[in-house]
Amino acid sequence: MTDTTGESRTNSTTKWLAMFIVLLLLLSGLWWWQYQRSKVPGTVRLDVPQDLMGTLYRWQVVRFGYPSQVIQDLSRDTRSTTVPPGDYQITSLAQGTPNWVTWPQKVQVQPGQQVTFTMNSSLRLKVPQERVSSLYRWQVVRFGNPSQVIQDLDRDHRTTILPEGDYQITSLAQGTPNWVTWPQKVQVQPGQQATFTINSSLRMEVPQELVSSLYRWQVVRFGNPSQVLEDLDRDHRTTILPPGEYQITSLGEGTSNWLTWPQKVGVQSGKESTTILDSGIRVNGPGATGSEFEVKDATGRAIESWRDTTVELLPPGRYTLVARPSPSNEWKNVGDFVAKSGGLTEVAIPAFH
Repeated sequence: MTDTTGESRTNSTTKWLAMFIVLLLLLSGLWWWQYQRSKVPGTVRLDVPQDLMGTLYRWQVVRFGYPSQVIQDLSRDTRSTTVPPGDYQITSLAQGTPNWVTWPQKVQVQPGQQVTFTMNSSLRLKVPQERVSSLYRWQVVRFGNPSQVIQDLDRDHRTTILPEGDYQITSLAQGTPNWVTWPQKVQVQPGQQATFTINSSLRMEVPQELVSSLYRWQVVRFGNPSQVLEDLDRDHRTTILPPGEYQITSLGEGTSNWLTWPQKVGVQSGKESTTILDSGIRVNGPGATGSEFEVKDATGRAIESWRDTTVELLPPGRYTLVARPSPSNEWKNVGDFVAKSGGLTEVAIPAFH
């Protein structure tokens, strides 16, 4: 007698096993398909308005949150690239600057899909043509933190691509090592070009006969001569400055003494202020040539000393002059004199015996 029940059970088990194997193969095939599809690269396309294209030099696709992990580095002429699926950011390098800027937005790339990243925010520095030559370099810095430089540019590149945010401008004038921070907040917004105008400056006038006696000059904060804003040589007598109240200090040729000029120098927006250094002393007479001189103020403090020159810049005021033919000799009191604006005070030096 045939065991039909056992055979039926065997057939049922075989059928279920076959179905399980088929299902397993289907799931494996689906997993393999999804795995292979996940490896299909996507595309990042950079969209830059035509009027800003000339300000971009290079751009990069970087790992999101890790700007130093560069996936692709491209020129501005290549604005589409394939990358593996994942999360990225964009960094950009503008013309005329060595500073890469990281754009904060996350760029999500899906398998086989194209994502577009738009750079359409920028900043333009506006400088009157007659003052461009006074500017050497300028920087975009983080607002409230001038030491955090976002971009450092030369004066020939005055438009730059920037992410949205709050910034300030610092400037470096010709002939000085001192960066000056402009106080205004510059807000860069998506799809817009912000404009920052530098149009205030200071010109120092020195009579031609006194130029050679000037070695350097400084713009200092009014009432605080130790706070030097700009230190310039005598060949650079016009400089760009933010609006504010300043004073001038000067260093004469052949002397180590900085002199503070008392007048307040007000610099206003949209204007070029002028200050004049036109007072001083000229020594003459038989004892003037080759001698050493020292000027003392009303308190008896020595404020200026020099030798071998007959002309020296001095702020207006009452002084005492002493002189000696050589460092080995004692100082001789020559007398009091008054330096006045608009000319040189002549002081006769008698012969030394």
